[in-house]
Amino acid sequence: MKYRAEIDGLRALAVLPVIVFHADLGFMAGGFAGVDVFFVISGFLITGILLDDLAADRFSVLHFYERRARRILPALSLVILVCFPVALVVFDPRRFDAFAESAVAASLFFANIHFWQTLDYFNAQTTVLPLIHTWSLAVEEQYYFVFPPVLWLLWRAGKRFRGDWLLWALILATLGSFALSAAGSALELRSNFYLLPTRAWEMLAGSLAALHVHRHGLPVGRWTGPASLLGLILLAGTFQFMDKSFGFPGPWTLIPVTGTLLLLLCARPGGLAGRFLTLRPVVGIGLISYSAYLWHQPLFVFARLEAVDVSAGALMLVMGLLSLVLAWASWRFVERPFRDRTFLDRRQLFAAALAMILVPAAAGGVASTYGDLNRRVFVAALGEEARARWLAWEAVRDAHALVEAPCHFTATDIDAAMHERLVSCAEAHGPVILLTGDSHAGDVFNAIARTLPERAIVLLAEGGCRPGQGYAGCHPAPLLSYLRGREALFDTVVYTQAGFWYWIADRDPPFGRWAYALSEGAGEINGEIIDRTADYVEALSRLAPTVWLGPRYEPHIDVGSLYRRPPGPILMKPEMIDQISRVEASVQARIARWDGEAPAGGPRYVSQLEEVTREPEAELMRDGAFLYNDGDHWSPAGEAFFGARIVEALGLEPTAR
Repeated sequence: MKYRAEIDGLRALAVLPVIVFHADLGFMAGGFAGVDVFFVISGFLITGILLDDLAADRFSVLHFYERRARRILPALSLVILVCFPVALVVFDPRRFDAFAESAVAASLFFANIHFWQTLDYFNAQTTVLPLIHTWSLAVEEQYYFVFPPVLWLLWRAGKRFRGDWLLWALILATLGSFALSAAGSALELRSNFYLLPTRAWEMLAGSLAALHVHRHGLPVGRWTGPASLLGLILLAGTFQFMDKSFGFPGPWTLIPVTGTLLLLLCARPGGLAGRFLTLRPVVGIGLISYSAYLWHQPLFVFARLEAVDVSAGALMLVMGLLSLVLAWASWRFVERPFRDRTFLDRRQLFAAALAMILVPAAAGGVASTYGDLNRRVFVAALGEEARARWLAWEAVRDAHALVEAPCHFTATDIDAAMHERLVSCAEAHGPVILLTGDSHAGDVFNAIARTLPERAIVLLAEGGCRPGQGYAGCHPAPLLSYLRGREALFDTVVYTQAGFWYWIADRDPPFGRWAYALSEGAGEINGEIIDRTADYVEALSRLAPTVWLGPRYEPHIDVGSLYRRPPGPILMKPEMIDQISRVEASVQARIARWDGEAPAGGPRYVSQLEEVTREPEAELMRDGAFLYNDGDHWSPAGEAFFGARIVEALGLEPTAR
């Protein structure tokens, strides 16, 4: 396939938005779609090369994989290996373990499967994963493990059986993969994002374009100039105006895919779009785009963790420029030599390729195996206060088990077994205290159960299940039906939930916690959710004595990173304190409308900010123990500390009234 400088320019147009997106500079929210552009370019170029080889009767699977090894492995192996010593210095043990596991996955080209199993791409944790971006390389290599032999078989079948097997197979595969992607964008976002079956259509679209060029040449006509300009506009619009809510890949991904195809087929050096893409700086960035893609994310991650006192925007801008400098160096001194077939013959190249795969994979495996040794070295190197904080965090890490006793029990559904047990506990200990809501109700359940061991206390709750957000299939509506005619069983029904969900827009839970944590106090209260929650609490109060326990202070920080803070008290961010106070004010304004509307005796509102988690600036750590084990849930120490306050605020007694 003849070299076209405008394709290198298009590579620059793909990599720069990805870098800006990962830098989180406040614009190009759709910059992650640069990966989609890369997929289409890859399908176009590689299929074109394979078709030329097939037509000239020089197709060789070994030759194809040799080219891929020369192109992909040297820079990838270098970046992974360079990350190891930096990660060992910068990361704490849990992050180093996660990095080591991802290094194995990236080296063996199943990073997409690894991250699919562990976290969402748009999760805040991705900002501390140096190799998260290698998922796309894994998708490509998995595709090209299968595609060349299949292409060869289809080519042979077309010649032997006299049919356009290749064209129709590519069309059907593209449509099938796109249909899966469209369904996945609505049903299963994580699998849809990471896995090959829902990504293949983007590379196949490039393959179809390459097949057209192979048979008919590049399109000609006066319309190609406007078409290529439209392609630029489509890509610019995608990068600036789309975001993760568009469900990539899926129907909306047709916009950047179409824009890329228009540029691949129609951009010419003489047209406006072609002149832009063939500018020397643009082509230069395109030439180093692969290395730039590899280097930028590790630089961003390590810089974020180390330079805590530097303006985030300025820091990311510097790191972005540094990634281009490193990209040039690795392109000049690593990529180019390995692409020269006189540098290593095929046998030597395959031996080197095996080493470039196995060495970083082995390094990751060894690091994971000896993770406890790394932890001991890490802890020993910490200062006295930092060590105490780290050990305090280890003591509460993942310690969120619910209290379990004969009459302290939990349920997510109302069934016969739950009812029988509740009735038995009410007969033995008097009317039941029922906690309901989301996972924060579990914290309150634990706090009360630890404080009132003789009472019958039941938790009917499920993480993420809140009546104000209308999630179907969980307990809010069934509880209303269950309470009718059974009010004598209950002393008090307490409803509570995470406060930040009164703020966040009504959308999928995986993005809400992240968005709130990054809001720094900005944004609007969601009055509709507060109204729906208030309506639900009022409905409960018509059936049993009910208390709405308001939101509490939530730090929304990574508790495991607090060992890095300077000596002294660990304070909540003032912005988070102000934000939850604004939420509380909105809830208070809504319940003011209860006067004269609610039935006598309820519902009652109890403010946690005033009576439970007061003095928030002093509540992150007390007596050497963290009161939180993550961004918004109490640790066992927190449950014990806040338990007495909650019991007093709710007016609960050690024995049933």
